[in-house]
Amino acid sequence: MPSWHLLSVGCDPILMRSRSLVLRHAGFRVDEAYNIRGALGLIKSDSVDAVVLCHTLSKDDQRLLVSGAREARGLLPILCITMQSHDLPEAGCMGVENDPAELVKSVRRALGDGS
Repeated sequence: MPSWHLLSVGCDPILMRSRSLVLRHAGFRVDEAYNIRGALGLIKSDSVDAVVLCHTLSKDDQRLLVSGAREARGLLPILCITMQSHDLPEAGCMGVENDPAELVKSVRRALGDGS
């Protein structure tokens, strides 16, 4: 399996650490960003393979980040964690249930990694 590099973006450090541990345990390399500027810097550096946006980000911040990511790297997979099944993800973002197993499966699917 390739060593995919993920960027996890959110506001809650405890939640972010837990999510990163789940993703690292699944074999991903994970960086965390707690603000839009830091996240966009990593995205523009072309060092990450996918981005995971936490539900703790405001809709405005999600829009800003997705827009900036699309401008910098149009095909970069972006996954938005939703709290409820009826929540709609931001445009340009793949919705993912707030469930560790579902997150890992969705990230693998977004990266085209069938393992």
